[in-house]
Amino acid sequence: MAELEELDGCELDFSESLTVEDDVEALLVPAGEEEDEEESEGDAAGPAMGDRGIAKRLRKAGLKVREVDGWKTRGRDFAGAAAAFNPKGSVNHHTGTPESVPGNAPTLGVLIKGRSDLNGPLANVYQTRNDTILVIAAGTTNHAGLPDGGEIRGMHGNSQAYGLEIEHAGSSPLPDKRLRIAARVHAALLLGRDLPARQVVQHREWAPSRKFDLASNFGTLTSKETNAQACNKFRAMVDEEFRKLKK
Repeated sequence: MAELEELDGCELDFSESLTVEDDVEALLVPAGEEEDEEESEGDAAGPAMGDRGIAKRLRKAGLKVREVDGWKTRGRDFAGAAAAFNPKGSVNHHTGTPESVPGNAPTLGVLIKGRSDLNGPLANVYQTRNDTILVIAAGTTNHAGLPDGGEIRGMHGNSQAYGLEIEHAGSSPLPDKRLRIAARVHAALLLGRDLPARQVVQHREWAPSRKFDLASNFGTLTSKETNAQACNKFRAMVDEEFRKLKK
């Protein structure tokens, strides 16, 4: 499965599959009809079943959550095209969608379906422009590819990391409120596997040879912080949220 771990959804070519705003609702489970899945435990449910407790944990964290129809059985592993999903951490991404593109969730379509050169799904969860969290996939997604050197913090590829895509152009600072929401999303994801905040990485940490994500807005040209300081600052924010959720 090593070759299947190389598939990397960023930078996304959103010109192929921008979601018309009127079509977004048609892709979601109708509000009020979502059914929270009990947390999977033990080998009987196992990593091959994916993480069907994502939406429940995000709601419990106080986030505004909607479910994309079919998310509980969506993933490259469900399709037999990737290793079973067994996350040991999570990766932070931003979409890079230009601000001129209208809508609240303009990249939802490509995150679900992929594009001509890369099969979807391309993220487990998606933070829209109004900070609603859309749950896309319970299983392995093509979001990060192989980390430089083959390993980072015990993770070796997509099947070992949750992927969060933040709807953000990356050309301006991400407001602190949105950053805090992203940190809470990561904390809720990690909570399902009792993983520590140190297991959250920026995509640029994962693959610095090919990525320079600005989702956290730390370590950019407008900041005096180094990338390492910035990434540690975001992890500290995730840890703060994680501690709140564990109370």
